[in-house]
Amino acid sequence: MANVRSRFDAICAYLGRVHGARTTRVRGRLCLGIDKATFMAVHSTGLGFRLRGRTLSQALTLPGVRPWHPLDPDRIAPGWVLVPSIYASRWDRLAVEALRTARIAQAQRYVREAAAGIASVAIPLSPPSSAESLAARVRAAIARNFSGLILARAA
Repeated sequence: MANVRSRFDAICAYLGRVHGARTTRVRGRLCLGIDKATFMAVHSTGLGFRLRGRTLSQALTLPGVRPWHPLDPDRIAPGWVLVPSIYASRWDRLAVEALRTARIAQAQRYVREAAAGIASVAIPLSPPSSAESLAARVRAAIARNFSGLILARAA
């Protein structure tokens, strides 16, 4: 079995560095979220994730995974599942999917607010590529003899 807290910290470090997610405490429970949208939480026996669609369905088919509420163990929150530590090898992928779910929910909330005239809110875009990452991708494409790479000057 994996140490739940150490795996949570490792996942938080990655998602924080790459995607800007932040750890927070919600009623004493250690959680991970973006812009006030919590998508992952620590429990003594595993990690809780907020998922949707096929990922949620697949997670619920695993033995031991159950619907869960991050604040009240006697209730069930839509989309939240508790994944025990025997599935620690799947936590990384589930965390990325939970982040994706949180971003989709956040974008839908912005659209609803803009349509209702609550606030003039722009839908957040993904961060632009850095010059280094763009150059690395071009070098990799050239190294693969990428035939679709066209470097032409506009007329």
